[in-house]
Amino acid sequence: MELEELRKKIDGIDRQILEILAKRMEVVSKVAEYKKENKVALKQHRREKQLIERNRAIAKELGLSEDFVENICRTIINESLKLEETV
Repeated sequence: MELEELRKKIDGIDRQILEILAKRMEVVSKVAEYKKENKVALKQHRREKQLIERNRAIAKELGLSEDFVENICRTIINESLKLEETV
């Protein structure tokens, strides 16, 4: 396979990742509405810990760096909190 073909595959995968992140943020917005209506704190430390632990385990299972995946998770969580604060 040629380099350009491989790069096109990567570009397609990157697009899919971004589309999934957009869908996730739509759900985050709904979660934020629920939290606001029910007076639930935005930051949920236990939930954050569970997400990170679960995703580290999945990373290990898939042969990915657990630290790399944790960094991605923390970035997503932080961005989600920013969105929740605007709802």
